Amino acid sequence: MVTVMKDQGKADHSDSDCFVCCIMSHGTMGKVYSSDDVGIDICELMKPVNAKKCPSLKGKPKLFFIQACQGEKSQGREGLDGEHDAKPVPFICHEADFFLGLATVPGYVARRDQDGAPYVHHLAKMLADFGPTHDLSAIMAMVCGKMNDINDDKFGWISSNHSTLRKKVVFNAK
Repeated sequence: MVTVMKDQGKADHSDSDCFVCCIMSHGTMGKVYSSDDVGIDICELMKPVNAKKCPSLKGKPKLFFIQACQGEKSQGREGLDGEHDAKPVPFICHEADFFLGLATVPGYVARRDQDGAPYVHHLAKMLADFGPTHDLSAIMAMVCGKMNDINDDKFGWISSNHSTLRKKVVFNAK
């Protein structure tokens, strides 16, 4: 994975409007596992395509979607009964124009069952259905909603997004 990302950082992306990387693996807090079971820091995977290391992607969105656990805890589920203060999740990366979509929130397991990974299913469906008409932020809110709606008596499920994007991202077909 590291080699592939370094190669992408050296590549010329002048003809591209954005960079998209999808990873499906196992993981732990802030890391994904390679095929040889090495934990790789997600920020390290993102660095080779930052504006300094990959000038052809400067000012362009760099989107990462990761289906992997980010811990061992299971998310809880409870009813909504009034107003709650939202606590912001700190950004993983402080560089501009990055987006990181995770199948779960930091510290928690990601759902995967006999039908596959619901995060990947909902992400693909929402991008296909709404990519040309809605921006990425709106689409990812829909994905979070779909994850939250998973009917599971025992656990709650929600994906998370971390963004330093400076502009809206809309997927218009050319």
